[in-house]
Amino acid sequence: ENLAITAFATRRNESHPEQRQAFVQVANFTATPQKVIVELTLDGRFLDAREVEVPPGETAGTVFPLAGVREGGLTARLKYELDNGKPKDALAQDDVGFAALNDLATGKVLVVTPGNTALEIALATERAGRLADIRIAKPEVLDSAEYKRDAETGAYDLIIYDQCAPQELPRANTLFAGRVPPSRAWGGSEDASDGANGEANAPQTSIVQVAMPQIIDWDRAHPLLSHVELGNVVMADSLVLKPPTGASVLIDSTAGPIAAIAPRDSYQDAVLGFEIIGRDKDGSLLPNTNWPRRHSFPTFWLNAIEYLAGNDADAEGNLVRPGRPIELRAPANVDKLTVIDPDGRPNTVARSALDSFQFHSTDKPGVYQVRLGDQVIERFAVNLFDRAESDVRVRPT
Repeated sequence: ENLAITAFATRRNESHPEQRQAFVQVANFTATPQKVIVELTLDGRFLDAREVEVPPGETAGTVFPLAGVREGGLTARLKYELDNGKPKDALAQDDVGFAALNDLATGKVLVVTPGNTALEIALATERAGRLADIRIAKPEVLDSAEYKRDAETGAYDLIIYDQCAPQELPRANTLFAGRVPPSRAWGGSEDASDGANGEANAPQTSIVQVAMPQIIDWDRAHPLLSHVELGNVVMADSLVLKPPTGASVLIDSTAGPIAAIAPRDSYQDAVLGFEIIGRDKDGSLLPNTNWPRRHSFPTFWLNAIEYLAGNDADAEGNLVRPGRPIELRAPANVDKLTVIDPDGRPNTVARSALDSFQFHSTDKPGVYQVRLGDQVIERFAVNLFDRAESDVRVRPT
C-alpha cells in the first residue's frame, strides 16, 4: 500500500522560454486506482494544487505553470486517503519531492567568427535572444586584452569558436566548429590560435581531415541533438575527432567521430569537426555543408545555447541522488563557498586542486543553498526518486 513521487523537475515552457513549469510524476503501487492531491509550495508558501488519478501499478503526471514565480526551493507533497481508509501509506518518505528554482537569467554568449551568415541568422531568432545575450566578434578579438580578461574571469557562459581557436581554453563552456580545442587531450596543440588573421589553423598532425564523410548515426538522446534530424545532411570535408577519455560522441560517420562533447573541470567542450562555411585558397566563401538549409540547423544552435549557456533549474547538476557528490560553479576569483543544507547548517567548500568545488554532504533530501557571502548564487535539490525503494511489496523470495 504505497504511493510515491518518482519524478519532480522544472523546465522551460516550450511556448514561452522565459517562463518555467514544474512536472510531478506520481506512482501507484497499490492494486486499485487512487486519487491523490499534489500540493506545490515555494519556500513553505502555497502555490498550487492538482488532483491526479493514477491507475494501479502505473504512473501519472501533472504540470504546474510557474509564470511569475521567482527563485527558491520548491516542494511537492502528496495528500490522499487510501481506499482502505488509512490516511497514510506504508512509506511516508517518498510522499514529498524537492526541486530548485534558480534565477532564470539569460546566459552570456560570445561568438567568434570571421563571418558566417547561416550561423548568425540561426542565433538571431527571438527565442535565442530570450535565452541568451549573444555578442558576435571577429577572430581579432582573441588577441585583445578585454577578451583575455573575460576568458580568465569566466565572464561568458559559452564561447563559440567558428573557424578559429584561442591559444588557451577559457573559463567557460565552449563549442568549436571546424577546429579542435587547444588541448593535447583533443589531439590539438597547446597553441592552436592563428592570432588575428582567423585563417585555417590546422597544424595538428594527429587530426585527420577527410572528404565527404557520411553520417551513419547520432546521439538523439543528448540535449544538444534533441529534435535534430541529420539523415539528410552532407558535408564536403570534416576533421575526424579523437575525443578525450570521458567524452561522448555526438555524431559518428563512415570515417569516425565528427562531433563530440567532453567535460573539462566544471566546464564542457563541444566540437563539430566540420565547418559550416569555409574558404578556398583565394579567401572566397565556400559552403561546406547543406545543413543550414535544413530545419534541424537552427534547432541545434538553440539546443546549444539552452544546454551550454542556460541557467535552468533542471540542469543535470541541480538534481542529485542522496550521498552523491555535486560540482558547484562559481566565479573564477572565488576560493570558498558556503552550502546551507535543508536543516540550515552551513558547510564550507574550498576550491579544489582541479579548479572546481566538490560538495559531498548530500545525505539529506531537500533543497540546498550555495552562498557567496550573503548572496545565494545557486540552489540544488537532493531526492531519492527510486521506484525499487518505493515498491514496498513483500517478495516471495
